[in-house]
Amino acid sequence: MNFRIVDRPRAEPVSLDEIRCYLRVDSNDDDLLLGSLITVARSYCENYQRRAYMMQTLEFTTDKCLIELPRSEELQRIECVEINGEVIPDDWYTVKRCLLAIVELNVLTDKPVTVRYVTGVESAEAVQAEVKQAICLLVAHWYENRIAVITDAAPKELPLGVKALLDMGRVISL
Repeated sequence: MNFRIVDRPRAEPVSLDEIRCYLRVDSNDDDLLLGSLITVARSYCENYQRRAYMMQTLEFTTDKCLIELPRSEELQRIECVEINGEVIPDDWYTVKRCLLAIVELNVLTDKPVTVRYVTGVESAEAVQAEVKQAICLLVAHWYENRIAVITDAAPKELPLGVKALLDMGRVISL
């Protein structure tokens, strides 16, 4: 199985202005750093929850005929399904929406199947408040603790609230 991000989100769930306000930062001197921290925090949260927040294009390759698409709670569309690199017609598969979208092939194959799909929401307002808060906590933590280990103090782990906030919406595959 192979999972990859084809097109990353064009927007973040938390804006630069929101994070500046959260951190009580008045200047724009650290905007580049803060923007980078927001992106990394969103990616961390997505990986932890196994979800996609903002609209993005993903690709999943497997050798199965019943394919549960990772991070597809907010599936927008299937762009294409390929068997061994050849795009197949839409009537060769069906899409079922459960917690995660499932693509079921109507043909048998022992070749690799690749599904390219768009998932996530278009607007930051549609992202859960708990996720936004976790992103803010992570950005604040990383902004204040810019090195991994502090020599005169104990190393700091991620804020406890981050995992507690993200556990509420975490997708667990059985």
